[in-house]
Amino acid sequence: MTSLFQGAVITADIVGSQSLSQLQLTTLQSELKDYLADIAAVEQGYYSFYRGDGFQLVLQDATKLFNVALRLRLFLISRHSDARLSLAVGEVNITAADLSTATGAALVLAGRGLDTIGQARLRYNNDSNAHFALNLAFVDLLLSNLTHKQAEAAFIHISHPKLSHADIAKQLNTSRVNVTKLLNSAHYALLDQFLVIAHSHQ
Repeated sequence: MTSLFQGAVITADIVGSQSLSQLQLTTLQSELKDYLADIAAVEQGYYSFYRGDGFQLVLQDATKLFNVALRLRLFLISRHSDARLSLAVGEVNITAADLSTATGAALVLAGRGLDTIGQARLRYNNDSNAHFALNLAFVDLLLSNLTHKQAEAAFIHISHPKLSHADIAKQLNTSRVNVTKLLNSAHYALLDQFLVIAHSHQ
């Protein structure tokens, strides 16, 4: 199998994995693997794990990059975890479904970005203007300060934006009023606005 395309790459590692018990890490990895498999199936992408706490996701549709990145962060935060995500867009050449031999500029950019990400948890490695970089930094900070309950509600909203607050409440087994409070405190409207900006930026 050989596939060459202009796509998007997320190279990431789980934050604080060394402080988790083996059972906690195994459970988190299993849930994350299932979610990555779902994304790959829906978005016609590819994913793989490496080094125990590292993972990589390749998307054929680069316009989905920031939406998927936010969903990944929210998914993990809702499970009392988080990850550093390094993002890049560019050429991807895949010769195996597990990405073990994949090459291309996007993979190189994302990998190098993760190596130098520092204290940030969301980094875009392609050229971008100062305004977009500042927006991304604020979104990174916003996500990093969410509670797992706020992240749960925001995750469902970002994943299914047409759902009403009442529908989300049913999924979370809580009240519509509580969901509205959670989403407002998570600044979900700002996340929506960022995704609009990010989509037009690419």
